[in-house]
Amino acid sequence: MSRELALLTELENRADAGLVQFDSRRPYREYDPERIVSGSTISPKLDGVYARVSEDGVTSRSGKPLAGQERARRTVSKKNPGRSIEGELYHRDGFERTLSDVKAGRPVDFRPFPNQGAKRGPGVRPIRGKRIRNERGVDREYRRALRRGNEGVVIEDPSGARMKRKPLDDSEFRVSAVRKQVAEIEDGDHRSTVRVPPPRQGDTGPAPGDSVTVTHQGRTRSGRLRHPRFKAVRNYE
Repeated sequence: MSRELALLTELENRADAGLVQFDSRRPYREYDPERIVSGSTISPKLDGVYARVSEDGVTSRSGKPLAGQERARRTVSKKNPGRSIEGELYHRDGFERTLSDVKAGRPVDFRPFPNQGAKRGPGVRPIRGKRIRNERGVDREYRRALRRGNEGVVIEDPSGARMKRKPLDDSEFRVSAVRKQVAEIEDGDHRSTVRVPPPRQGDTGPAPGDSVTVTHQGRTRSGRLRHPRFKAVRNYE
């Protein structure tokens, strides 16, 4: 059996058996064409809220229960009994609408990641993946995803390791201080600053100790972010 066929067979067997499991605590790898493995799966990167759905309920990346998602829980319990399925809570009107609905406990469609054997049903629509062989295939699907308004693409190899490719990077940071709508943020050895919007009614905005998502166009040699833009406080996780 050729190496390519062996990889395809392995991925199919793992998906059929529900053995492809994502480690939600592990970040996506940075995109590196050298890591592309023939037989990997590529799928659209949706700009949603991560969720894990099982018979026991719906939880965030950190294990926090997400209220209002009973429809997705019932469907997964019926279609994939005994399984824990990971994916994105996603509204086609964009991340802000998705986040608003999740925080308010309103039902949001659940989009399971590929290769988990997730089955479609009310409120659950699996993300469709496509097999690729090389960087050319990634480039083709990446352009197609952007034309369709997606955030980018996710490439998953047969072991379940994932890379994401997007026009803009986004990263998680810890807020160390906020002064006059400028937040000081850090991740390990690197520190930077980002402007934050004024607080909305009923929302105090980011505060020291919060985890936030910031989009940017890479880093300078000193580790500071290029063109950072505040995206969200991750208090929904």
